[in-house]
Amino acid sequence: MGEITPCPKAQTPAAAAYAASLQALLKPVFDAGGTQTELAAACHLSKSSITRYLQGEYVAPAGFIDHLAAYLADRGHPLTEQQVAEVHRLRLHAQKISPKPDTRLQAWEEEVTSLREELAHGAHLYQTTTDRLADLDARLTVISNGLSRPLLRAETAERDRSRLQEQAEQQRQLDHAGAYSRQIEGELAASEDKARRLMGEVEVFRRQIHRLHQEAEQTGAAAVADPATQVTAVAAGRPAAEQTAHGPQQARRCSRRVVLLGEISIEPPGYQHRPDLVRQLEDAAASGVAVVHALTGLRGVGKTQLAAAYTRTRIAEDWPVVA
Repeated sequence: MGEITPCPKAQTPAAAAYAASLQALLKPVFDAGGTQTELAAACHLSKSSITRYLQGEYVAPAGFIDHLAAYLADRGHPLTEQQVAEVHRLRLHAQKISPKPDTRLQAWEEEVTSLREELAHGAHLYQTTTDRLADLDARLTVISNGLSRPLLRAETAERDRSRLQEQAEQQRQLDHAGAYSRQIEGELAASEDKARRLMGEVEVFRRQIHRLHQEAEQTGAAAVADPATQVTAVAAGRPAAEQTAHGPQQARRCSRRVVLLGEISIEPPGYQHRPDLVRQLEDAAASGVAVVHALTGLRGVGKTQLAAAYTRTRIAEDWPVVA
């Protein structure tokens, strides 16, 4: 339901007086249950526009008064000619002194229309009309100049905004490219460092295996100790517990010596053999060339147990060196 409220947001005192007169005309209908929503629909406007008109933030144009009169008449409260003339007088005065150029322009356009009608009916002398037209022309020139400056500033601001948007987009693309380049450089450096470490480890293993193999052939020793590795002589096909119980004397009864680097875990109960993967390892080792192979997979899938099973198979086959 609508209600009569003060006009603290009015443009000018004249706009406040005009808005108050509109509220007074609407009060009987609003008291009877009418709403601003109904009024907005009747005037083909939004509810927010109606609110601004009734608060004096905007000066309602002449067309609004015509719609308002029709709305009040439909609800049993028609306006008298005196009421219509008075509200138009308040409107015209509020428009003429409005701080908004477009609102003032509406008043002067109405004044020009009135002069044309008066000239058509011969109501005024030529000189009076000429003076009023000159005054209107001067006022329109001032308004036009006032409108052109904001328009020029708006066009300049729009060009500046477009240029800043282009610069911001270019900077964003440069930042993205720089971040991506730094990421690639970091990944390449890490890969290069990892490759160097792996090559160093391969070379160490190659020298150790070569040295151990030579020592095993020359001395027939059961084990070779190296500061960097632990080497144990293992009888082919015998578990670790039996090797510890019998010692080196038992190992010497085997047909060949096996040089073992590192420790091999005992086969756990319920171990699931993987013949396909073991066959791939065997095929890789069949060339006779020392090549480092790696088992990959998620944690806990059995990489260590598969490697241990393959190692036990090689020991059983009397490979001279198993690492």
